[in-house]
Amino acid sequence: MFWLLGISISNAAVNHPHLKRICYSVSGVVTINWYLYTDTCNKFDKILIYGRQDPDSSFRPIDSIKYNTNNYVFLNGFNFLSGSFFIEYVSNCPGRTISFSDTMVVDVIRPPVTQPDSVSVLSDGSVVVGWSTIPAILYSDTKSFLLNVVKGSKIFPIDTVYRNQGNSGVVKNSGANVGPVTYSLAAVDSCDNISPVGPSHTTIFLEAGQDSCKYTVTLSWLPYLGWGTSVKYYEVYYSLDSSKGYKLYGNATGTNFTLSDLLNFKKYFFFVRAVKNSSTRITSSSNRITLTTQFQKVFNYVYIKTVSVVGNSIQVDWATSNDNEVGYFELYRGKNTGQMKLITRINGGGLVNGLYTYVDSDVDPSTDIWFYKVIVYNTCGHEAGISNIPHNILLNLTKVGRTKNLTWNMYDQWSGGVFLYNVLRTVENSNPTSQLIGFESPLGLSYTDVDSFSDYVRPGVCYQIKALEGDSDKFGFRAESFSNTVCYIDPPIVFIPNAFVPDEGVNKVFKPVVSLTDTVNSVMSIYNRWGELIFKTNHIIEGWDGKTKDGNWAPSNVYMYVIEVIGLDNTPHAYTGLFTLL
Repeated sequence: MFWLLGISISNAAVNHPHLKRICYSVSGVVTINWYLYTDTCNKFDKILIYGRQDPDSSFRPIDSIKYNTNNYVFLNGFNFLSGSFFIEYVSNCPGRTISFSDTMVVDVIRPPVTQPDSVSVLSDGSVVVGWSTIPAILYSDTKSFLLNVVKGSKIFPIDTVYRNQGNSGVVKNSGANVGPVTYSLAAVDSCDNISPVGPSHTTIFLEAGQDSCKYTVTLSWLPYLGWGTSVKYYEVYYSLDSSKGYKLYGNATGTNFTLSDLLNFKKYFFFVRAVKNSSTRITSSSNRITLTTQFQKVFNYVYIKTVSVVGNSIQVDWATSNDNEVGYFELYRGKNTGQMKLITRINGGGLVNGLYTYVDSDVDPSTDIWFYKVIVYNTCGHEAGISNIPHNILLNLTKVGRTKNLTWNMYDQWSGGVFLYNVLRTVENSNPTSQLIGFESPLGLSYTDVDSFSDYVRPGVCYQIKALEGDSDKFGFRAESFSNTVCYIDPPIVFIPNAFVPDEGVNKVFKPVVSLTDTVNSVMSIYNRWGELIFKTNHIIEGWDGKTKDGNWAPSNVYMYVIEVIGLDNTPHAYTGLFTLL
């Protein structure tokens, strides 16, 4: 039953026309919309429009429409903002059928204020803005949403998303890979009423840095803004190949995260995802970033190639795999491996093709065995490797008659092991040369030399051991190490005659008979019985032929000799006595 001006009118029709919406514009126009209606006999007559200004007043006729349409524009609707309308279909069917619609109030209510539930950056830099339309009853008349980008205090609409398109919008060319971007929403109902702009949400902006010294990558990001204090945590994702998906590395409650076990010289992909503290999982992802790790290289080795005696010093040669990243070396020395002391620090800038040499002149390689160790530090000052601990070869000589016994300690710490020991001998004459006189196996640490040497201008015999490395060195070296040099010198043997006959017989020249003597620097002086020097020479093997300084024969008489013989060890030996010139 509908009441119109106090008159009750019966609706005999089975079907009813239905109002769709009644909209109001700020200009005072009321637009009444309904669904098209067809009466039972399809004999349309007219549509009558009824309205009232408020719930306490009665309906009155507004207008009559002579054509079958689905809307009516009421230009002077200012007084009906609190009112309602219905329509009446009148047809010329038998009995003149009258059908009344439902009654509907004027829609002056804006749609609900809506905010994103998340804004999330895609891998291509686009941003997905999502929102909720729950409870559904509040959004029953919402037809679309205006998607806005917020820049400072200004709001710029960038897209319209209709309800049939879902509850999200995608923003291309968003700029979210360059910095954080802020978005807001406004709902639009079927009457084009626009809600106030809702609270904005801001994307997470992710950046990364690495510490080559600590072998770490640190991600830092601007926080997700829009959930207030409801960010539960951030999930950190990484990938070596983004096309094959990302893996969760860990969670962070703050806005930075350090990854410490990444591979070196690899291109990584990262993003973080904010997780809302809510009963349902709601997330927002950051921009994607890439970073190629460039950490300090791990030192594959620092290796002492050889410890070798050079003169009265010990030379240490070592190598490393990362010459460009060496900060410095520390060289340690000790008489055993348990008590080694730092003797020097060496800047890594002196490396040539990964090789370095240090000559230690503060030791005596002829009396002691010294162990050496190298510790390398990278350019960050971090310890990067410790070498092997080799030592010098100490050679000893004992002599029994003509037999010379050589003994030495084993050289070890070569990657390729000892191949053999060469025994070298040098005879110190006017043209000394080193000769290989024998060799021993890696376990042979002694050698006996029975050769005899004498009557050289400066005879003296020295020995040295040269260790040779095997060819299986894992670093590709084939090193050698020399021992100290040991020498022996026999004392001089001197025989001096007591008479000679110049220019006759066998002993025509007065001279000492010597061996194992430096005959170049030895001196012989001849004096007469009055103490006058009549002859002097440093070529004692030539001797005195019996003539005076003026070239005349000296008279037969007793003379005195003074001879200084220089031994092979440079020690002088003095001899004096009398002899007769016959």
